[in-house]
Amino acid sequence: KWASAKSKKGKSKEAKETRETSESEGERAVTWRTARVFISSTFLDMHGERDLLTRHVIPEVRERCKQRQIHLYEVDLRWGVTEEESTKGSSVEICLDELDKCRPLFIGLLGRRYGWVPKNYTLTDEPRFDWVRSYTPGRSVTELEMYHGCLRDPKNNENALFYLRDSAFNKLVPQEHKKSFDSESNESAIRVDDLRDRIRSGVPNAYRLYQAKWGGVVDGKPMSAGLDDLHTHMVEDLWRAICRVFPEHAPLSDPLVSERILHETFLESRVRQFVGRKELLDNLTRFCDGASGLHSRLTDNGTGMAMVVG
Repeated sequence: KWASAKSKKGKSKEAKETRETSESEGERAVTWRTARVFISSTFLDMHGERDLLTRHVIPEVRERCKQRQIHLYEVDLRWGVTEEESTKGSSVEICLDELDKCRPLFIGLLGRRYGWVPKNYTLTDEPRFDWVRSYTPGRSVTELEMYHGCLRDPKNNENALFYLRDSAFNKLVPQEHKKSFDSESNESAIRVDDLRDRIRSGVPNAYRLYQAKWGGVVDGKPMSAGLDDLHTHMVEDLWRAICRVFPEHAPLSDPLVSERILHETFLESRVRQFVGRKELLDNLTRFCDGASGLHSRLTDNGTGMAMVVG
């Protein structure tokens, strides 16, 4: 009897531990993490590289992230700062705010242009911006972003990535488009050289020098091309950085939880594209919660009712 009771107690304890493990894994199964990567560069000369990032690199890495239940978003302020905000001088603060929200993931692209230089650094009176107020005046927003994103403290920013375009590319650009790719002035050329040197010396293991070809004008924008190698490096570099920031969970022991994760991943991919219908969803929720009566709804073909019910 004693042995039987001990056996039952052992099985009960084992069942409890299994249940607790499943519950813990179940909680983990529905916990999605969010990764945001800030893209910093000058604008006129980097259309090709930015398009490569937003149209190819980020989508590829995003698919990998889904397997780890990670949402991946890129922050590309190429079109994100309004003319009004630029006029008011608040664009510097907006860029730095967005950069901080993305930490520690940062991508910097740099060619021969130095970028837009604000007349002054207009910022709110907050201690976190003290470094900007004491920074050398007359510097471009791109330099401020790269300094704040990594160069200010390179040892603690191992997940920042820099890609420097080989200056030989500028010789391939037709004369009528050189203004979009060459340094804005002699002073700008000196400053961009200094910034490139600081990147090479400050983060020697976190930058790549890449080749590019003239890609012509696409949709009214002068573009670089021949970026296949850069594409490959960007995908693998960014994925490694994300893996460092978001380590993979331990393997799941419960097959039901593993199946649940697959369903959650599929659901998540569909929910992000779904525009809610509040009244209909509220009615369905009440019905699922036990409201009496038969719920029916007549709709036209192609209105997405199957999507709602599914």
